[in-house]
Amino acid sequence: MMLWPPGGSEMGTLIRQTNWSDTVLGPTSGWPASLKIAFSAALDSPLPTVLLWGPQLIQLYNDAYSRILGPRHPAAIGQPTQQCWPEAWQFNDPIYRRVLNEGERIHLEDQEYVTEASGIREKRYFTTTYAPARDEFGAVRGVQVVTRETTRRMAAERDNRTLLKAKAFQLELADHLRPLIEPDDITAAACALLGHHLDVSRVLFSDVDEDNGTFVIRWNWTFGANLSVAGEVRRLDDFGPGLIAALRLGNPVPIDDVALDWRTASHAAAYAMVGVRSNLSIPLAKAGRLLSVLNLHQSQPYHWSEADIKAAKDMAERSWAAVDRATNQAQLRHSRSMLRKLTANQENVREDERKRIARDIHDELGQNLMVLRLDVSMMAAGPYAMPVTRERVDAALTQIDLTIKSVRTIMNDLRPAVLNLGLHAALEWQAEQFQRCSGIACELHMDHEEFDLDDKHSTALFRIVQESLSNILRHASAGHVHISMQRSDDRLCVKICDDGVGLAPDYLKKINAFGLVGIEERIYALGGTFAILNNPRQGMTVTVSIPLEKDTTI
Repeated sequence: MMLWPPGGSEMGTLIRQTNWSDTVLGPTSGWPASLKIAFSAALDSPLPTVLLWGPQLIQLYNDAYSRILGPRHPAAIGQPTQQCWPEAWQFNDPIYRRVLNEGERIHLEDQEYVTEASGIREKRYFTTTYAPARDEFGAVRGVQVVTRETTRRMAAERDNRTLLKAKAFQLELADHLRPLIEPDDITAAACALLGHHLDVSRVLFSDVDEDNGTFVIRWNWTFGANLSVAGEVRRLDDFGPGLIAALRLGNPVPIDDVALDWRTASHAAAYAMVGVRSNLSIPLAKAGRLLSVLNLHQSQPYHWSEADIKAAKDMAERSWAAVDRATNQAQLRHSRSMLRKLTANQENVREDERKRIARDIHDELGQNLMVLRLDVSMMAAGPYAMPVTRERVDAALTQIDLTIKSVRTIMNDLRPAVLNLGLHAALEWQAEQFQRCSGIACELHMDHEEFDLDDKHSTALFRIVQESLSNILRHASAGHVHISMQRSDDRLCVKICDDGVGLAPDYLKKINAFGLVGIEERIYALGGTFAILNNPRQGMTVTVSIPLEKDTTI
């Protein structure tokens, strides 16, 4: 006589060994042929298959399905499915009724179930087909369930989505932080982005003062009606000394429920006052001392996932780095500003000193020399002049003339008198002097007859052109120079172009190269801009642009 169920499967053996007399189905010898045929088909299936037979949906399954059952197997053999899977019954019951009552065939892809095998709650995913199991007369007597667990694939897809979302968040965070230069703006933007990304009720940054045992909530982002705590000063032990001790280790501290966690339970009331039930802390600690903390809050118990912790930690690290950079850059900008003010002040002092010296030379030495020359001239023209005396007087007159010429040159270098005639006339004189002394053709073009500039601006522009021409003479080996001055909107633009050899790119990086430092500082002191277009072996163009007051042209 042939054994039933046939074959050497584990489930076939268990079916044969089970005492079915005490079950709803009764001894296997009395099972209807349709039940045996349906179960034999299930045993032969390579896919996890369970046959739910009769009104109570008694379970009979194959070896593959036993692995899905896990610790529920082998007690699940002959068990009503509601008793075996109570946590899924509310979802499955309507499906079973549709199959039993309507003979409907139902297919579900990647359906999520929350199971509790051995008390462990977990999400699992299955692709399942529910089909009617009929008797020899075509009546539906049970449900044939063929399923395939897809939890690993779904987890992999979820992890991939999480990774892509995390990368997108990192890019968004980097894009938002990159143009920001103020530490408070950086912190505010980072808190808001993280709050929206993780859908939390509050995000806040705190600066910690370990010496005083306090922390200051520097920035706070909240969702909806959640209370803002920005600017508040708290004691470190206000929310549990166990939490602070954990944070000093420098690792993230996730707390799903502050009322149940040993580190915070004794201070749950303090958390409740600000609407916190779940807390994630990301510390910045060095040598066991807290420096700063990022906190994420939820108003209800919440499980912080690895993805949540990673996103918060990445945001905190990026924000702290950005704040450090911004702070350093602000200090650098302040130092540069102070240096420029100092340089501008020194330049003004030098110009004032030059004017004073020039005035003194003119008023004192110049006049004295002129008087001396007149006296000597009168002596030479007197009736008692002797040839030998005249020769000496002529030599003295020549020396006096040379001295007067030198004095004039010195005064002109200190404060060109030609500037008294206006910037236009001064630059024309400068271009003529440069061409006469260097032999280099120098062309000057202005689009206005005159620019009504104050003495400070006129002197600065004159010196800039003077310095540029001097550098061209020393370095450019040029044959032609073109100077232009044009007004564009409310700015005055000056260009000095030459057709010389240009400079090597690395030469421009030298601190004192091409007289750039002095020119730049003069321009920045006027609130202007400075640019160099350098084409090796094709010459250079120095462009200066300064703001103008209204009605500066006449």
